[in-house]
Amino acid sequence: MKKPHPLSIIPKFRLDALTDGLFAITMTLLIIDIRLPEHFRPQDGHQLVEAILDLSRNFIAFAVSFFVLGFRWMSLARLMHGLTHVSRGFVFWSLVHLFLIACMPFSAMLVGRYTEFAPSIWIYSLNTIAAALVAIRLLVEPTLGKRSWYRNEKARDLLWLIAAALVSLAISFFNPSYAMAAYLLTLPLARTKRRRKA
Repeated sequence: MKKPHPLSIIPKFRLDALTDGLFAITMTLLIIDIRLPEHFRPQDGHQLVEAILDLSRNFIAFAVSFFVLGFRWMSLARLMHGLTHVSRGFVFWSLVHLFLIACMPFSAMLVGRYTEFAPSIWIYSLNTIAAALVAIRLLVEPTLGKRSWYRNEKARDLLWLIAAALVSLAISFFNPSYAMAAYLLTLPLARTKRRRKA
């Protein structure tokens, strides 16, 4: 079997380090938009509670994004396990995926601040769909050309996320304020996975 050219492969631990660092920073940046205004000076506890409750939209966007990213990181952490090197093609798609992940804090900020406007839902949903599609490409890399992508269980799982994003997009045309609730569709999947492991 022909050995790959040394310049066409990259040590996997370097890509893992970049991936871990970017996910850590991105997941941390999500929380930055959840803050009370600098000039806010509550007169009593009731005003403070009201102001905190006003941040609920931002918190929902943060929570959804945090767990979506967390589950994405878990899948990537197990991907290509045991390999010491990966191809340049795999690294290219990994960088595209990381770029889309790095865009999530902006998308989450939009839906947190402007949930009532459909374009913010569109941007968040399209960001989610694009990242999921590229993640599917990464997941099927080891078996590319050997078996159909839909035979990969993790790739099929990502279709739930894409479906939730598409439902969210559809809801946004009628009532954007409720569009983020569509991501609850991914909860049965997490429950099923837990049962499988038990």
